[in-house]
Amino acid sequence: MQGYNSLVSQPMSLGDCLSAGFTAFRRQWKPWLVIGLLFMSLGQLGQLWIMTRLEALFPNLAQGEAFDPSNIDPLHVSQYAVAIIGVVLLLWLGGVIYSGVSLHLARHGLTGEPTHWKDALREAKQRFWTVLGAFFMLYVLPYIALVVAGAVSAGLIALVNQLAGTIASVVVGAVIILLSLYLVLLLLARLFFVAEAAFVDKLPLSQAISQSWQVMAHKAGSWTERPLWRFSLYSVMVLAVGLAGYGLTLIPMTILSSMFGDSPNPFDPLAAFPLWARLLSGLWTGLAFALLTGLFKAASMAFYYDLRARSQGGDLWDRMQSLQQDTASPRSEDNPPFE
Repeated sequence: MQGYNSLVSQPMSLGDCLSAGFTAFRRQWKPWLVIGLLFMSLGQLGQLWIMTRLEALFPNLAQGEAFDPSNIDPLHVSQYAVAIIGVVLLLWLGGVIYSGVSLHLARHGLTGEPTHWKDALREAKQRFWTVLGAFFMLYVLPYIALVVAGAVSAGLIALVNQLAGTIASVVVGAVIILLSLYLVLLLLARLFFVAEAAFVDKLPLSQAISQSWQVMAHKAGSWTERPLWRFSLYSVMVLAVGLAGYGLTLIPMTILSSMFGDSPNPFDPLAAFPLWARLLSGLWTGLAFALLTGLFKAASMAFYYDLRARSQGGDLWDRMQSLQQDTASPRSEDNPPFE
């Protein structure tokens, strides 16, 4: 495996990116775990409050009965809707801050720079609007593009149907839909590393967007080395790990459900559980999601370093190493080998 500092300058395989994410997470697991549990606990409290409001708003559903609109007070609906939207926004903003903390810890875990959880929170606060913009680029803009592409596709299909008939409209519609999906996925891939670029290269949002676009647009020698292809394989690999991790979060829920039965209340799936079982399930779920979020952020940060090395001087480290060989010195303890 490459030296610890060479990780940020030398291209890696996809397996090395995932391995680097594991190692970086292991080096920073304490602040990741503490801050992750804090934010996940706040998130679960927010979700619990929302469920209790919905339970009060729809008492018939909460008791397992049929929906009865006569029991709903329109004034309560508007009040609860405003409150729930506010809580959801607060949870979303908390997710933005936790993403900033994870990006800070991932960068320091990969480069070997010492850091503290206070430093992570401080940088997350400083780059809050940049991460918020990256969230918009990643989670909102592609869906807007998908809706626009769907509306345009529907109009073109209807026009072709009028001019050339059903068969032609089906063929043209299939081509348009596939092309639209490809363009939306391409947009998603090009904007995927905006937050990573902002934290690694200390860039404002506009320049981070340009940087993410450039590293994903780099033309490699063969198609298997193209960023889009590697990003697709990386996404599948991360999805597989994520599904495995999600499966682990369901283990205690399944065991406890077999012990205490299922809840008839759709707003409280743990209603049949005693207090200790609720706390155990919540702790396990929060711990799993905190660890998985940290791991994925570290892996995506390592993949961004790989893309940057390939597109902006992949042989830089090799040239530096060849120059240093003339005055080679023993490896310092501050630069341990990357495990």
